[in-house]
Amino acid sequence: MLATMAADALAAHAAALAAEGSPRGIDALDETSLHPVLARAFVAGGHGVTREYLYPGRVQDRPRGTERERCDLLLTPAGGAIEPVQDPVREAVRSDLEEASLFAGLLPRPEPRGSAPEDCYWLEVKTVAQYEYVDGVPGPNRRYASGLVRAIKTDLRKLSAEPFARSGALALVLFTAHEEVARHDVPIALHRALDAGVLFRPPLQRSFEIIDHAGNTRCTLVWIPSLPDGEPGGPSEPSGQPRRVRTRRSRRRREGHGQG
Repeated sequence: MLATMAADALAAHAAALAAEGSPRGIDALDETSLHPVLARAFVAGGHGVTREYLYPGRVQDRPRGTERERCDLLLTPAGGAIEPVQDPVREAVRSDLEEASLFAGLLPRPEPRGSAPEDCYWLEVKTVAQYEYVDGVPGPNRRYASGLVRAIKTDLRKLSAEPFARSGALALVLFTAHEEVARHDVPIALHRALDAGVLFRPPLQRSFEIIDHAGNTRCTLVWIPSLPDGEPGGPSEPSGQPRRVRTRRSRRRREGHGQG
């Protein structure tokens, strides 16, 4: 459902740019520019959205804001464009100050406002393009293959390690010269992420055509749900073998036809 909302929003934005005769297409936008496009779609779909939410991380360490990473989009259960979300670190610091004051235990403690972060859906957004703009000039992305794998590994590791991110995903927006390129490259990148110990739930893909401005004619949304540490099949599962997501490449290897 969320993946479909996101793919439809991206396709509509690409069509709007084409209709207005923009000299550049959606593949010229970075992931930050896509945040409001996706946020509007989720709000229209009945979700609340908080942008750039600080990861709590190790609450017991009371990390400062500058020490905490940010989640691109946090989808809250209740509808509304701006939905407050509780901050466990801020609540812990406030509790410390109250306990150290002269009035400790005498004043009623206010109830936290907003949605609990563990009830939200955590979404990271990344763009990777086979042909990209550098200083305003389009050309082949020489770091395309490594960038694709790195995008998957980095954000899924961040989501899996966050104790409050019980549900989440990486929305990988991939721009390629042809649809066949994405069909070939995505399973290989997923397989390499698995080999590096990054686990995830089965991904979804949605693809649509875009106007060729830089060399890309296809946009593919790869929606990769995260697998939290400690869940069955997760990185910190105490027993049993981690569940691996099957890719075309891994199936070919089991059949004896894999390429090196």
